[in-house]
Amino acid sequence: MTLNRESDPYDSVVIVSAGLILLFLLLAGVASAVFLGPYGPAYAPLPPPPSPTTTTTTLPAETNTQQRGVQLRQVNLPADGNGEPEGGIDIIAVHGLDTRSPDTWEFKMKDGHNVNWLQDKNMLPAEVSNARIFTCDWPAELFETLDAEEDTLQEFALRLLAGIQARPSATNNQRSYKDRPILFVASCLGGIILAKALVMAKNEYLPVRNATRGILFLATPFRGTSFENVARWAEPGLRTWASIRGRRVTSLLDWAKSSTFDLLVNEFTQLCDNKNGEGYKVLTFYETGYTNLPAKIPLLSYLLPPSKKQFRGPKADDPDYHLVVDKILAFLEDIRKGTSLEQADTWICEKHYNKERLKIERLSGDPLPMDQCYINLALIETLQENNLKQKSEDQSLQPSPFSLTSRLMVETPHKDSEIELRKLFEPRRQPDGQMKEARRILIRGRAGIGKTTLCKKIVHDFVEKGMWQYRFARVLWVPLRNLKTWHGPKYGTTEMLRHIYLQQRPDDESLARALQQHMEDSMSRGNLFILDGLDEISELLDEQHNPDMFRFLVELLNRTNVIITTRPHISLPHDLQKPDLELETIGFRSDQVEAYLKAVSTPIMYRNIQSFLQKSPLMRSLVRIPIQLDALCIVWDETLDIDRLKTMTQVYQAIVERLWRKD
Repeated sequence: MTLNRESDPYDSVVIVSAGLILLFLLLAGVASAVFLGPYGPAYAPLPPPPSPTTTTTTLPAETNTQQRGVQLRQVNLPADGNGEPEGGIDIIAVHGLDTRSPDTWEFKMKDGHNVNWLQDKNMLPAEVSNARIFTCDWPAELFETLDAEEDTLQEFALRLLAGIQARPSATNNQRSYKDRPILFVASCLGGIILAKALVMAKNEYLPVRNATRGILFLATPFRGTSFENVARWAEPGLRTWASIRGRRVTSLLDWAKSSTFDLLVNEFTQLCDNKNGEGYKVLTFYETGYTNLPAKIPLLSYLLPPSKKQFRGPKADDPDYHLVVDKILAFLEDIRKGTSLEQADTWICEKHYNKERLKIERLSGDPLPMDQCYINLALIETLQENNLKQKSEDQSLQPSPFSLTSRLMVETPHKDSEIELRKLFEPRRQPDGQMKEARRILIRGRAGIGKTTLCKKIVHDFVEKGMWQYRFARVLWVPLRNLKTWHGPKYGTTEMLRHIYLQQRPDDESLARALQQHMEDSMSRGNLFILDGLDEISELLDEQHNPDMFRFLVELLNRTNVIITTRPHISLPHDLQKPDLELETIGFRSDQVEAYLKAVSTPIMYRNIQSFLQKSPLMRSLVRIPIQLDALCIVWDETLDIDRLKTMTQVYQAIVERLWRKD
């Protein structure tokens, strides 16, 4: 056979007989089928591209057929077998193309024994503490049946996200799995699927992106590898081999040759190199040796060298394993320590948003934890906006502005005016017919109506239930009265954060600065400020009193994402930007009064109070205000002379008498 090549290496032509072409294509298909799976090198670390630094749980990712789903399997057991604390880390290993777990991670010994470095109790499980190790199987077949639905890279990525999102909780706290940091170990093309998944992780899958702290790529073909070139020359042979077998080649090979490959690498690099503290620690291991493709053809399988990728251990005898596991341990140490931003967030949640701080205290002094305070406060749009909706309604049906319910601001709102708390930031139609998303919200309410309780509920539902976490990185609740004890010399966001949240930290300055930098980063998720009690700092809003404080407060009140609470009478500063939405808190609805009574009283007491309220329209209106309903419950017992309770003044007099007797 004679081979003639032109001088241009990009346009070389090989002249062979047709029969030899077919033979070559078949051999190329078989060889590349072997090569494109996880291949076995000695590894050396490479900086992230291009610039930045057994209990089994089967979890189908979606409702598709199980064969096309994603499965996570925990391969290590905690030492005591009773689960792990919430502070642990999840290590998730993602295999490459045309393979599956545990094959990807097993070293085949000469005696026929297989060693899985992720599962063997003497290998990685012995090195890591307080960590769960999962293998993640995704549908990675190189050859697909002709009738199978062809998946895109995006579909593979979404399935991977769904499978990871559905990993089991390590504790009884159903949200703890979302907060557990993740360290990924990704092999070959599995690393590309993972990179695409993290770039796409938004909305319901955002917790996966947020939980990711680091990634170790094992021979993932970002650039500088032979994968793309191999995909090009091997594709004809693969397609021929697949055709003979009545199958087709996976579309992932087409994608590896497309122009969008470099785009994904750039997008993923930006995600990793995020300067606001939300980036990832990334390390890429690449092959230092050459792969002898002819040696991988089945006819010449006796030349196939032993695998160097599936580590045999132990560290003293296996330098590749020693290198990789040491990097994993270094990553875990950094992850547990956390960035300055993570340390600040953890401190705020643990010290300021704990159950003690968020509890609701009744007039009796008895606590009512927020997770038991299931009664929602009702929100209504301000009268100015509500009137626009009610123009067409019969004016005779409107309540008198001089009625008790109107004066107390506890009248039942128009049904269309009620706004559910979790939907507060959703777009709503404006008077001009346009849809607008509210970002700056002003909430007014009378004393005792529940404004601070509302603030606590927002913080509780954000931290414990994940409300609005797809929109905001954190909620910063600032009781404005605390600013009265703040005396410069400099007034700014960093200084305020130190004063409100971080005074007890020796590194308060660096943590506050990390929070401030994150707030200024346009690429980061927003930060929601809850500024509670504007009416309590009226003297600070006097520009003549303290010009520096006044300027800072105006800047704070004019933030992009903010909820401001105040009593109705307060006059807003003239420099305050107009809110997108003005609301008023109102009292309990009649069904909420009933639910509250059931929650805090005995059945007999509940029936007696209900009977009393039915006979007294005045008291029925007064107890719509939460603090006054609580007052009535405190003084109620069998010795109470209910005929004395004609006004709230008499109710409060009864409270004082009851507390005196108690003491």
